[in-house]
Parts: sequence; C-alpha cells; structure tokens
Amino acid sequence: QSLKQRGDHCGYNTFMQSTKGLNRIVYGPGNEDLGDIWGGVISYEEQKKALQESRVYFYYGTAPASYTLSLIEAMMAGIPIVAAGSRYTKDLYHQNTNEIEDIIEQGRNGFVGQSIDDLRSSVEFLLKDENFEEAKRIGQEGRKTALAMFSKEVILPQWKSFLDNI
Repeated sequence: QSLKQRGDHCGYNTFMQSTKGLNRIVYGPGNEDLGDIWGGVISYEEQKKALQESRVYFYYGTAPASYTLSLIEAMMAGIPIVAAGSRYTKDLYHQNTNEIEDIIEQGRNGFVGQSIDDLRSSVEFLLKDENFEEAKRIGQEGRKTALAMFSKEVILPQWKSFLDNI
C-alpha cells in the first residue's frame, strides 16, 4: 500500500534496486505511481492465487514493525520469501526492532539479505530455479514455520491467556 509514497518505511528504494530489470509486480492501493509494475488492487481470492503462483515474495515489512501480516500470509501460502534483514530498519530507526532473522533461517525456509546484492542474489536464485524444486522446498519449509508460529492452534491459546490475565 502506497509503497513509493511511504519510501524507506516500506523499503521502496531497497525493493526497486534489488529487483531492477527482473519480472516483478506490486499489488495494492496507492501504487498507481509505480507505472508498469503496478498490478492493481486485487480481491482476496486473486491475492491467494497470486501468492500461490509466484516464484518469490520480496518482503521488507513496515518499519519499525518487526514483521507484518503480509509476511505471515505469504509464508502460509508457501511462497519462498526473500526478506530485508535488520540492517535496514536498524539504520533507519537506530534501533533493532526487526525480528525477521528469528523467523527465517537462511536458505532453509527463506532468505534474509543485509545488502542489495544479497537480496538480488536470492531473488535471482529463486527465479532461475528451472524446475522450481528448491524454491518449492524452501516455500514449504516457510509454510511449516508459519504454521508452527502463527496457526490458530498456536495463537488462540496465547490470546486466551492474555485476555484472561487482563
């Protein structure tokens, strides 16, 4: 949502530099200013389909949030994640609020990059995986991680405990 307008808080420059010249698309409101890489505003069903059919999901987050619902949704869909690491939000806010390295284990259930070169290399690796086998494996490991951390079976008891103790 409004990627370019929100700039570094959503990783606009990082995304643009890391994916320049690659097949990329951005969905959501307020992104009309992205020109030919804007995919429009899509329905929930279209979003699920786009996530399931994509080769890679570039994730920056919304600084200073440690991670957002979009990461959880992408991981649940089984799409391999390439995420900007804590260097980006730490440099922006002079504090380390990015927990992405606590969720993604490099090369097992996604990729975390601390530089444009790292991010681009991971995106290219996933796009060039001809049979999509390694990308599928990584995406499925990401899905397992998301289910272990964020499924209803995990979250509901946490919410119940929290609300019972208010």
